[in-house]
Amino acid sequence: MSASRGGYRILDEPTPGGLAAYVVNPTFPLLAVMLAGSWLSMPWFAINALALGSPTARREIALAAAALGGAALIAFALLAADAQGLIGERTVRYWLLIPTTWKLVVGYWLFILQDRTFDLYRHFGGRVRNGFAVLLIGAFLARPYVIGLFKTSLWSLTVR
Repeated sequence: MSASRGGYRILDEPTPGGLAAYVVNPTFPLLAVMLAGSWLSMPWFAINALALGSPTARREIALAAAALGGAALIAFALLAADAQGLIGERTVRYWLLIPTTWKLVVGYWLFILQDRTFDLYRHFGGRVRNGFAVLLIGAFLARPYVIGLFKTSLWSLTVR
Protein backbone atom coordinates (compact mmCIF):
# COMPACT_ATOMS: atom_id res chain seq x y z
CA MET A 1 0.00 0.00 0.00
CA SER A 2 2.47 2.64 1.10
CA ALA A 3 5.23 1.01 -0.98
CA SER A 4 3.62 2.66 -4.01
CA ARG A 5 4.03 6.02 -2.27
CA GLY A 6 7.79 6.28 -2.35
CA GLY A 7 9.08 2.87 -1.30
CA TYR A 8 8.72 3.24 2.48
CA ARG A 9 7.03 0.21 3.99
CA ILE A 10 5.84 -0.52 7.52
CA LEU A 11 6.71 -4.10 8.47
CA ASP A 12 3.24 -4.83 9.89
CA GLU A 13 1.48 -3.20 6.96
CA PRO A 14 -0.81 -5.58 5.10
CA THR A 15 -0.06 -6.42 1.47
CA PRO A 16 -3.45 -7.41 0.05
CA GLY A 17 -3.50 -9.81 -2.87
CA GLY A 18 -6.09 -11.06 -5.31
CA LEU A 19 -8.59 -11.82 -2.55
CA ALA A 20 -8.59 -8.23 -1.26
CA ALA A 21 -12.14 -7.76 -2.53
CA TYR A 22 -13.29 -10.27 0.10
CA VAL A 23 -11.78 -8.74 3.24
CA VAL A 24 -14.18 -8.66 6.19
CA ASN A 25 -13.84 -7.34 9.70
CA PRO A 26 -12.40 -10.22 11.78
CA THR A 27 -15.35 -9.80 14.13
CA PHE A 28 -17.47 -11.77 11.65
CA PRO A 29 -15.33 -14.94 11.69
CA LEU A 30 -15.17 -14.60 15.49
CA LEU A 31 -18.96 -14.48 15.65
CA ALA A 32 -19.03 -17.46 13.31
CA VAL A 33 -17.03 -19.45 15.90
CA MET A 34 -19.82 -18.78 18.38
CA LEU A 35 -22.89 -19.00 16.16
CA ALA A 36 -22.12 -21.25 13.19
CA GLY A 37 -19.20 -23.44 14.22
CA SER A 38 -15.62 -24.10 13.30
CA TRP A 39 -16.59 -25.48 9.89
CA LEU A 40 -17.28 -21.88 8.78
CA SER A 41 -15.12 -19.78 11.08
CA MET A 42 -11.71 -21.41 10.70
CA PRO A 43 -11.66 -21.43 6.87
CA TRP A 44 -13.04 -17.87 6.98
CA PHE A 45 -10.20 -16.75 9.24
CA ALA A 46 -7.69 -18.38 6.86
CA ILE A 47 -9.21 -16.78 3.75
CA ASN A 48 -9.41 -13.42 5.50
CA ALA A 49 -5.72 -13.66 6.44
CA LEU A 50 -4.83 -14.19 2.78
CA ALA A 51 -7.22 -11.48 1.61
CA LEU A 52 -5.78 -8.97 4.09
CA GLY A 53 -2.24 -9.84 3.08
CA SER A 54 -1.51 -10.27 6.75
CA PRO A 55 2.17 -10.43 7.71
CA THR A 56 1.16 -13.26 10.07
CA ALA A 57 -0.96 -15.11 7.48
CA ARG A 58 1.01 -18.35 7.78
CA ARG A 59 0.59 -18.35 11.55
CA GLU A 60 -3.13 -17.59 11.22
CA ILE A 61 -3.67 -20.40 8.72
CA ALA A 62 -1.72 -22.79 10.95
CA LEU A 63 -3.83 -21.75 13.95
CA ALA A 64 -7.06 -22.28 11.99
CA ALA A 65 -5.88 -25.76 11.01
CA ALA A 66 -4.79 -26.43 14.61
CA ALA A 67 -8.24 -25.43 15.84
CA LEU A 68 -9.90 -28.03 13.63
CA GLY A 69 -7.25 -30.70 14.16
CA GLY A 70 -7.14 -30.08 17.90
CA ALA A 71 -10.91 -30.26 18.17
CA ALA A 72 -10.89 -33.57 16.30
CA LEU A 73 -8.17 -34.96 18.59
CA ILE A 74 -9.96 -33.78 21.72
CA ALA A 75 -13.26 -35.22 20.47
CA PHE A 76 -11.57 -38.53 19.62
CA ALA A 77 -9.99 -38.69 23.09
CA LEU A 78 -13.32 -37.93 24.77
CA LEU A 79 -15.16 -40.56 22.73
CA ALA A 80 -12.45 -43.12 23.49
CA ALA A 81 -12.57 -42.28 27.21
CA ASP A 82 -16.35 -42.60 27.15
CA ALA A 83 -16.14 -45.97 25.41
CA GLN A 84 -13.75 -47.17 28.13
CA GLY A 85 -16.16 -45.98 30.82
CA LEU A 86 -13.78 -43.32 32.13
CA ILE A 87 -16.33 -40.52 31.80
CA GLY A 88 -19.27 -40.64 34.14
CA GLU A 89 -22.80 -40.12 32.91
CA ARG A 90 -23.25 -37.13 35.22
CA THR A 91 -20.08 -35.34 34.04
CA VAL A 92 -20.22 -35.96 30.30
CA ARG A 93 -21.79 -32.54 29.69
CA TYR A 94 -18.82 -30.84 31.30
CA TRP A 95 -16.26 -32.90 29.39
CA LEU A 96 -17.96 -31.92 26.13
CA LEU A 97 -17.17 -28.27 26.89
CA ILE A 98 -13.46 -28.93 26.26
CA PRO A 99 -13.59 -28.98 22.42
CA THR A 100 -15.89 -25.95 22.43
CA THR A 101 -13.55 -24.04 24.72
CA TRP A 102 -10.56 -25.00 22.56
CA LYS A 103 -12.23 -23.61 19.42
CA LEU A 104 -13.31 -20.42 21.20
CA VAL A 105 -9.80 -19.79 22.55
CA VAL A 106 -8.13 -20.32 19.17
CA GLY A 107 -10.85 -18.25 17.47
CA TYR A 108 -10.23 -15.36 19.85
CA TRP A 109 -6.47 -15.69 19.32
CA LEU A 110 -7.03 -15.49 15.55
CA PHE A 111 -9.26 -12.47 16.03
CA ILE A 112 -6.54 -10.68 18.01
CA LEU A 113 -3.93 -11.44 15.34
CA GLN A 114 -6.16 -10.31 12.48
CA ASP A 115 -7.56 -7.25 14.18
CA ARG A 116 -4.19 -5.46 14.18
CA THR A 117 -3.70 -6.09 10.48
CA PHE A 118 -7.30 -5.19 9.73
CA ASP A 119 -6.95 -1.81 11.46
CA LEU A 120 -3.89 -1.00 9.35
CA TYR A 121 -5.62 -2.25 6.21
CA ARG A 122 -8.58 0.02 6.87
CA HIS A 123 -6.31 2.94 7.82
CA PHE A 124 -4.59 2.78 4.43
CA GLY A 125 -7.93 2.86 2.61
CA GLY A 126 -8.59 -0.83 2.10
CA ARG A 127 -12.11 -1.79 1.10
CA VAL A 128 -14.06 -3.93 3.54
CA ARG A 129 -17.06 -6.15 2.86
CA ASN A 130 -19.87 -6.78 5.29
CA GLY A 131 -19.84 -10.40 6.46
CA PHE A 132 -23.25 -10.31 8.12
CA ALA A 133 -25.04 -12.21 5.32
CA VAL A 134 -22.45 -15.02 5.32
CA LEU A 135 -22.71 -15.21 9.11
CA LEU A 136 -26.51 -15.44 9.06
CA ILE A 137 -26.60 -18.02 6.26
CA GLY A 138 -23.91 -20.09 7.96
CA ALA A 139 -25.42 -19.90 11.43
CA PHE A 140 -29.08 -20.41 10.65
CA LEU A 141 -29.35 -22.14 7.28
CA ALA A 142 -26.20 -24.14 6.56
CA ARG A 143 -25.21 -25.20 10.09
CA PRO A 144 -27.74 -28.05 10.49
CA TYR A 145 -26.80 -29.47 7.08
CA VAL A 146 -23.06 -29.35 7.74
CA ILE A 147 -23.37 -30.89 11.21
CA GLY A 148 -25.68 -33.59 9.85
CA LEU A 149 -23.44 -34.30 6.86
CA PHE A 150 -21.82 -37.25 8.62
CA LYS A 151 -23.78 -38.93 11.37
CA THR A 152 -20.83 -39.43 13.72
CA SER A 153 -20.12 -37.89 17.09
CA LEU A 154 -16.53 -37.17 16.06
CA TRP A 155 -17.69 -35.05 13.12
CA SER A 156 -20.33 -33.27 15.18
CA LEU A 157 -17.93 -32.40 18.01
CA THR A 158 -15.27 -31.20 15.56
CA VAL A 159 -17.33 -28.91 13.34
CA ARG A 160 -19.74 -27.43 15.90
